[in-house]
Amino acid sequence: NAASNFRLNKYADLQHPLMRDLLSKAPATYQHTMTVAYLAQAVGESLGANTLLLRVGAYYHDIGKMTNPQFFSENQSSGKNPHDTLDPRQSAKLIIDHVKYGETLGRQMGLPEVVLDFIVQHHGTQLVEYFYDKAAKVSHGSELRKEAFRYRGPKPQSVETAILMIVDAVEAASRSMEEATRKKIEQMIRLLVVKRIADGQFDECNLSTPQLAKTVETLVASLEASLHSRAEYPWQKKKQNKGRVEVKD
Repeated sequence: NAASNFRLNKYADLQHPLMRDLLSKAPATYQHTMTVAYLAQAVGESLGANTLLLRVGAYYHDIGKMTNPQFFSENQSSGKNPHDTLDPRQSAKLIIDHVKYGETLGRQMGLPEVVLDFIVQHHGTQLVEYFYDKAAKVSHGSELRKEAFRYRGPKPQSVETAILMIVDAVEAASRSMEEATRKKIEQMIRLLVVKRIADGQFDECNLSTPQLAKTVETLVASLEASLHSRAEYPWQKKKQNKGRVEVKD
C-alpha cells in the first residue's frame, strides 16, 4: 500500500496524462486542485506530515469530476446550473459519484493505493447538505434516507487524508467570501472543522487536537495572504465610473 518518493515523484509531474486531461476537460477544477495542493503542502509542513504524498494526493483527488464537469459549481462559468432542472436525489448522486469515477479512473491509470486513498477519503461519509436540504423542502413530509445523500467513504484513515478533507472544503468556501478579513477567514475555517468533528469524520485517523489547531492557524495565515485586498489603480476607478449611469430626480 506504500509508495516510495521516487514513485510518487512520477505522479507529481503536472505533465502526467491525468493532469493534462483534467486541465483540458475541467480547467476550473484543475485550478481548484492547484490551490488545494498549495494549501495542503503548507499545512503538511507545519505538522511534519508527508508533504510529497499530500501534494500528489491533492493533484488527483478530484479527477472523477472530468466525467461530468458541468455539474460542479467551479465549472459553471456560463451561469447555467444543470442542477436547477434535476431532482435533488439525482443531483446528490451525480456529486457523490465523482469519487467512484475518480477511483475507477485512478486504478485504470495505475495510481498507487496511497494516492487512491485521497480520492475515496477526501469527503469521508459526509452529507451532501445542499441537496439533502433541497430534497427535504420538496418532500412534503415523506421520509428521506440520509444515507442516499452521504458519500460512501471511508472516513480519512491518515493525517494526510484528513488534512486534504479540511483544505478541500476550506478552498471551496473561500471562493464565495465577499469580505476576506482575517476574522471572517478564521470563523469560516473553524466552522468547517467543527462540523466535521461533530460528524465523526476524524474518528478513524490520528489527527490530534493540537494538530487541528495548527491546521486552522496555518490555513488562516495562508488564505489571508492569498485573499488580501489590493488597492485599486486609477484606471480601474475610471472604468467603473464610465460604467455608472447618473440618475437625476
